[in-house]
Amino acid sequence: MPEVINVARRILVFKDFRIVGEVENNGAGGAPVRGYDEVSQEIGRYLA
Repeated sequence: MPEVINVARRILVFKDFRIVGEVENNGAGGAPVRGYDEVSQEIGRYLA
């Protein structure tokens, strides 16, 4: 999962076969800028 977070600009979060959230990781020019810890915490909030 860390590899996916490091290269993804957008992550859809699924729970019970439904999309429950979208986590964006875009900086200037669309490059991923947020770290693994920050993004994984946001994903966890959607899954709680």
